[in-house]
Amino acid sequence: MFTLQEAALAYAKGAERILGEDGTYINNNQELVPVFVSLLFQSLEISLKHLGLEARLFTKQEAR
Repeated sequence: MFTLQEAALAYAKGAERILGEDGTYINNNQELVPVFVSLLFQSLEISLKHLGLEARLFTKQEAR
């Protein structure tokens, strides 16, 4: 798997690539905002599940 630092770096690089230096990509393509937000929430959910499993806060069955 990956560490939290690796995940954070990947999110930051992905956002930087999508948004560019001034965020004009999202501003010029408003139809992408709901998709972008949905994907970010899915990524956050996956990361939290991974963290919870690694910390043994819950089982795989409970994470479903």
